[in-house]
Amino acid sequence: METIQDIERDMLGTIYASDEAKQVHHQLCSFGSRFAGTPSEKRAVNYLLRKLKEYGLTNVHTEEFQYNGWWRGTTKFEVTSPVH
Repeated sequence: METIQDIERDMLGTIYASDEAKQVHHQLCSFGSRFAGTPSEKRAVNYLLRKLKEYGLTNVHTEEFQYNGWWRGTTKFEVTSPVH
């Protein structure tokens, strides 16, 4: 008797059985921090461009945009309940 998982696998084929998404996720994580403008962010962008083209997509490209950056601000932690 076929299970629901068997039926799903038959319907979805390699999408269901493939570990491609996991592999892409692991590869993206291997680049390290991806703050805008960093070398690791550039490696991740280039990797994604290659993968999208590999999947057969056309007109895969990047577009530049202005990014003002991120600055670390001050942080305050205070316990106010039940006693200040």
